[in-house]
Amino acid sequence: MVMVSGFTLIKPLMKVSGFQQKKQGQGVETWPNGYIYKGEFKNSVWSGIGTLTFPDGSTYEGEWANGFMNGQGTFTWSDGKQKTGIWKNGKLQE
Repeated sequence: MVMVSGFTLIKPLMKVSGFQQKKQGQGVETWPNGYIYKGEFKNSVWSGIGTLTFPDGSTYEGEWANGFMNGQGTFTWSDGKQKTGIWKNGKLQE
C-alpha cells in the first residue's frame, strides 16, 4: 500500500498525467475531521462502488458517480436505522 496525502492506494493503479497524480482504482481516502472513503476512484473522484464513513459513525455503502452517491445504496445512521434505495447526486429518490 502507498499513502499519498491522506489517500492510501490499495492496488498500484495510480496514473500520472503531467505533474498531477490521479487517484485511479481501489483506495482509501481519509480526512483529519474523521471522514473515511473506501472504494473506487476514477480521475481522483469517487466513482464506482464505495463506502463513506462519517465522523459520527454513520455510513453510506453503494454506488458513486462524480463524487456523489449515485445509484443503489444504503445509508446507515449511527443508531442503526437504515434507508436503502436509489440515490441521485447525494439525495435519496423517494
